[in-house]
Amino acid sequence: MNKLAMAQHAGFSRFVYNYGLALYQQVMDIKGGVTKKISAIRFRLRNTRHQKVD
Repeated sequence: MNKLAMAQHAGFSRFVYNYGLALYQQVMDIKGGVTKKISAIRFRLRNTRHQKVD
């Protein structure tokens, strides 16, 4: 049972890392300063959090 739980946590950690890396790469393409990039990240995370899964 512990092996299964550890595998699930490792899979979720990899998903979060890949999601963050993709978000970082998208933000680096935005022209402008740090404030504009931070606003883009907040917008993306806010919209992701409020979406309902069917």
